[in-house]
Amino acid sequence: MATFIAKNAALIPLFVAVGLGLGGGIGFGVHYLKNNQDVVLRKSKSKDPWNQVQQYTNTKLFSFNPDFWSSRAQLKDPRLSFMEQKPEGERSLHEQAMVEHARQIRMADKERTHHS
Repeated sequence: MATFIAKNAALIPLFVAVGLGLGGGIGFGVHYLKNNQDVVLRKSKSKDPWNQVQQYTNTKLFSFNPDFWSSRAQLKDPRLSFMEQKPEGERSLHEQAMVEHARQIRMADKERTHHS
């Protein structure tokens, strides 16, 4: 292989470009599988992992304003406040279950931040 490259030195930039392209493509694929909440590889761990994403967690590949995410660390979880606006007697069974689930998430968040 070394003699082939020595005889055809003009192909070195091609090999470098193809190698970088393959490395970048594989790296992005691994990043996407690891960080995207739409892709669930471990189905036994959590049925809805997107509900475990904290407000201050940056889920983007690149963020132009990283201070935005750190500024959201002290904000309350908005899911429960949207559901609580409807009077309790007017909620359907599904909405009642959603409010209860949001309360459990809020309590888990409080415990998690209290222990940290």
